[in-house]
Amino acid sequence: ATFFVLGWVAERYPSLVREIVAENHELASHGYSHRLVYTQSRSEFREETFRGKALLEDISGIKVRGYRAASYSITRQSSWALDCLIEAGFEYDSSIFPIRHDRYGMPGTPQAPYLLKRPDGGQIVEFPLSAANFFGFRLPAAGGGYFRLYPYWLTRFLLGTIENWQRIPFIFYLHPWEIDPDQPRISAGMLSTFRHYNNLDS
Repeated sequence: ATFFVLGWVAERYPSLVREIVAENHELASHGYSHRLVYTQSRSEFREETFRGKALLEDISGIKVRGYRAASYSITRQSSWALDCLIEAGFEYDSSIFPIRHDRYGMPGTPQAPYLLKRPDGGQIVEFPLSAANFFGFRLPAAGGGYFRLYPYWLTRFLLGTIENWQRIPFIFYLHPWEIDPDQPRISAGMLSTFRHYNNLDS
Protein backbone atom coordinates (compact mmCIF):
# COMPACT_ATOMS: atom_id res chain seq x y z
CA ALA A 1 0.00 0.00 0.00
CA THR A 2 0.96 3.66 -0.25
CA PHE A 3 0.92 5.60 3.01
CA PHE A 4 0.47 9.36 2.54
CA VAL A 5 1.88 10.65 5.83
CA LEU A 6 1.59 14.13 7.30
CA GLY A 7 4.84 15.80 8.31
CA TRP A 8 3.13 16.76 11.59
CA VAL A 9 2.58 13.06 12.31
CA ALA A 10 6.09 12.08 11.21
CA GLU A 11 7.62 14.59 13.64
CA ARG A 12 5.73 13.07 16.55
CA TYR A 13 5.84 9.38 15.53
CA PRO A 14 9.05 8.80 13.54
CA SER A 15 9.00 5.09 14.43
CA LEU A 16 5.71 4.77 12.52
CA VAL A 17 7.37 6.17 9.39
CA ARG A 18 10.25 3.70 9.72
CA GLU A 19 7.83 0.82 10.26
CA ILE A 20 5.94 1.66 7.05
CA VAL A 21 9.20 1.48 5.09
CA ALA A 22 10.43 -1.64 6.91
CA GLU A 23 7.22 -3.45 5.92
CA ASN A 24 7.92 -2.59 2.23
CA HIS A 25 5.03 -0.18 1.82
CA GLU A 26 5.43 3.01 -0.18
CA LEU A 27 6.01 6.17 1.87
CA ALA A 28 4.50 9.31 0.34
CA SER A 29 3.72 12.84 1.51
CA HIS A 30 0.39 14.26 2.67
CA GLY A 31 1.90 17.69 3.23
CA TYR A 32 2.80 18.99 6.66
CA SER A 33 -0.30 20.23 8.50
CA HIS A 34 -3.38 19.05 6.54
CA ARG A 35 -4.36 22.60 5.64
CA LEU A 36 -6.42 22.82 2.47
CA VAL A 37 -4.26 23.99 -0.43
CA TYR A 38 -6.67 26.71 -1.55
CA THR A 39 -6.64 28.30 1.93
CA GLN A 40 -2.88 28.89 1.72
CA SER A 41 -0.79 31.38 -0.19
CA ARG A 42 1.65 29.96 -2.70
CA SER A 43 4.60 30.69 -0.39
CA GLU A 44 2.86 29.00 2.58
CA PHE A 45 2.05 25.92 0.55
CA ARG A 46 5.58 25.75 -0.84
CA GLU A 47 7.11 25.96 2.65
CA GLU A 48 4.77 23.29 4.06
CA THR A 49 5.35 20.99 1.09
CA PHE A 50 9.14 21.17 1.22
CA ARG A 51 9.06 20.81 5.02
CA GLY A 52 6.83 17.72 4.98
CA LYS A 53 8.86 15.99 2.26
CA ALA A 54 12.19 16.71 3.97
CA LEU A 55 10.91 15.34 7.29
CA LEU A 56 9.81 12.06 5.74
CA GLU A 57 13.05 11.67 3.82
CA ASP A 58 15.23 12.48 6.83
CA ILE A 59 13.39 9.98 9.04
CA SER A 60 13.12 7.18 6.48
CA GLY A 61 16.39 7.62 4.58
CA ILE A 62 14.59 7.13 1.26
CA LYS A 63 13.33 9.40 -1.50
CA VAL A 64 9.66 10.37 -1.26
CA ARG A 65 8.18 10.32 -4.77
CA GLY A 66 4.44 10.88 -4.27
CA TYR A 67 2.10 13.52 -2.87
CA ARG A 68 -1.58 13.79 -1.99
CA ALA A 69 -3.16 17.07 -0.89
CA ALA A 70 -5.38 17.37 2.17
CA SER A 71 -8.99 16.70 1.10
CA TYR A 72 -7.95 16.64 -2.59
CA SER A 73 -7.69 20.42 -2.43
CA ILE A 74 -5.73 20.89 -5.65
CA THR A 75 -8.53 22.37 -7.73
CA ARG A 76 -8.60 24.64 -10.77
CA GLN A 77 -8.19 27.63 -8.44
CA SER A 78 -5.15 26.11 -6.74
CA SER A 79 -3.57 24.29 -9.70
CA TRP A 80 -0.45 26.41 -9.15
CA ALA A 81 0.32 23.94 -6.35
CA LEU A 82 1.35 21.42 -9.01
CA ASP A 83 4.26 23.70 -9.93
CA CYS A 84 5.41 23.63 -6.29
CA LEU A 85 5.23 19.83 -6.27
CA ILE A 86 7.35 19.64 -9.42
CA GLU A 87 9.84 22.09 -7.91
CA ALA A 88 10.02 19.96 -4.75
CA GLY A 89 10.98 16.93 -6.82
CA PHE A 90 7.82 14.86 -6.56
CA GLU A 91 7.41 12.39 -9.42
CA TYR A 92 3.67 11.92 -9.05
CA ASP A 93 0.61 13.50 -7.49
CA SER A 94 -2.69 11.89 -6.46
CA SER A 95 -4.75 14.92 -5.45
CA ILE A 96 -7.12 15.51 -8.37
CA PHE A 97 -10.62 14.08 -8.08
CA PRO A 98 -12.25 14.20 -11.54
CA ILE A 99 -15.72 14.92 -10.10
CA ARG A 100 -17.90 17.83 -9.00
CA HIS A 101 -17.98 18.31 -5.21
CA ASP A 102 -18.58 21.19 -2.81
CA ARG A 103 -15.01 21.06 -1.39
CA TYR A 104 -12.82 19.63 -4.14
CA GLY A 105 -12.75 18.20 -7.64
CA MET A 106 -11.86 19.01 -11.23
CA PRO A 107 -14.74 17.78 -13.37
CA GLY A 108 -13.79 16.90 -16.92
CA THR A 109 -10.20 15.92 -16.15
CA PRO A 110 -8.90 12.44 -17.10
CA GLN A 111 -9.95 9.45 -15.02
CA ALA A 112 -6.93 7.24 -15.81
CA PRO A 113 -3.32 8.01 -14.77
CA TYR A 114 -1.72 10.54 -17.11
CA LEU A 115 1.27 12.82 -17.58
CA LEU A 116 0.13 16.28 -16.49
CA LYS A 117 1.96 19.07 -18.30
CA ARG A 118 2.11 22.56 -16.83
CA PRO A 119 2.21 25.85 -18.81
CA ASP A 120 5.84 26.50 -17.79
CA GLY A 121 6.96 23.15 -19.21
CA GLY A 122 7.06 21.21 -15.95
CA GLN A 123 5.35 17.85 -15.77
CA ILE A 124 4.22 15.34 -13.19
CA VAL A 125 2.37 12.03 -13.35
CA GLU A 126 -1.19 12.34 -12.01
CA PHE A 127 -3.03 9.42 -10.42
CA PRO A 128 -6.61 10.77 -10.19
CA LEU A 129 -8.98 9.43 -7.56
CA SER A 130 -11.42 6.85 -8.85
CA ALA A 131 -14.78 7.82 -10.29
CA ALA A 132 -17.20 5.57 -12.16
CA ASN A 133 -19.16 6.55 -15.26
CA PHE A 134 -22.81 5.99 -14.45
CA PHE A 135 -25.65 7.17 -16.74
CA GLY A 136 -23.74 10.25 -17.82
CA PHE A 137 -22.50 11.11 -14.33
CA ARG A 138 -19.17 10.53 -12.64
CA LEU A 139 -19.70 9.01 -9.22
CA PRO A 140 -16.81 9.02 -6.74
CA ALA A 141 -15.82 5.47 -5.87
CA ALA A 142 -12.40 5.70 -4.28
CA GLY A 143 -13.08 4.48 -0.75
CA GLY A 144 -12.86 6.60 2.39
CA GLY A 145 -16.08 8.39 3.21
CA TYR A 146 -17.72 7.03 0.07
CA PHE A 147 -17.02 3.47 1.23
CA ARG A 148 -18.70 4.24 4.58
CA LEU A 149 -21.66 6.16 3.12
CA TYR A 150 -22.50 3.92 0.15
CA PRO A 151 -24.09 0.51 0.65
CA TYR A 152 -21.46 -2.17 0.06
CA TRP A 153 -23.13 -3.49 -3.12
CA LEU A 154 -22.86 -0.04 -4.69
CA THR A 155 -19.12 0.23 -3.95
CA ARG A 156 -18.58 -3.23 -5.49
CA PHE A 157 -20.63 -2.27 -8.55
CA LEU A 158 -18.83 1.06 -9.10
CA LEU A 159 -15.35 -0.43 -8.68
CA GLY A 160 -16.35 -3.23 -11.05
CA THR A 161 -17.49 -0.64 -13.57
CA ILE A 162 -14.14 1.12 -13.40
CA GLU A 163 -12.16 -2.10 -13.70
CA ASN A 164 -14.25 -4.05 -16.21
CA TRP A 165 -15.97 -1.41 -18.37
CA GLN A 166 -13.67 1.60 -18.21
CA ARG A 167 -10.65 -0.74 -18.17
CA ILE A 168 -8.55 1.40 -15.86
CA PRO A 169 -7.07 0.66 -12.42
CA PHE A 170 -8.95 2.02 -9.43
CA ILE A 171 -7.58 3.69 -6.31
CA PHE A 172 -9.04 2.71 -2.96
CA TYR A 173 -8.10 4.75 0.11
CA LEU A 174 -8.83 4.73 3.83
CA HIS A 175 -7.83 7.03 6.67
CA PRO A 176 -6.65 5.33 9.88
CA TRP A 177 -9.50 6.93 11.81
CA GLU A 178 -12.03 5.29 9.48
CA ILE A 179 -11.30 1.91 11.04
CA ASP A 180 -11.45 3.24 14.62
CA PRO A 181 -15.04 3.40 15.91
CA ASP A 182 -13.78 4.32 19.40
CA GLN A 183 -12.05 7.53 18.36
CA PRO A 184 -12.82 10.69 20.37
CA ARG A 185 -15.83 12.60 19.03
CA ILE A 186 -15.63 16.33 18.42
CA SER A 187 -18.47 18.77 17.98
CA ALA A 188 -19.01 19.82 14.36
CA GLY A 189 -21.79 20.84 12.01
CA MET A 190 -24.46 18.35 11.01
CA LEU A 191 -23.00 17.64 7.55
CA SER A 192 -19.42 17.27 8.81
CA THR A 193 -20.57 14.99 11.62
CA PHE A 194 -22.45 12.78 9.17
CA ARG A 195 -19.52 12.65 6.72
CA HIS A 196 -17.00 11.85 9.41
CA TYR A 197 -18.74 9.47 11.79
CA ASN A 198 -21.38 7.61 9.77
CA ASN A 199 -20.83 3.81 9.64
CA LEU A 200 -17.50 3.85 11.45
CA ASP A 201 -18.63 0.77 13.35
CA SER A 202 -19.20 -1.25 10.16
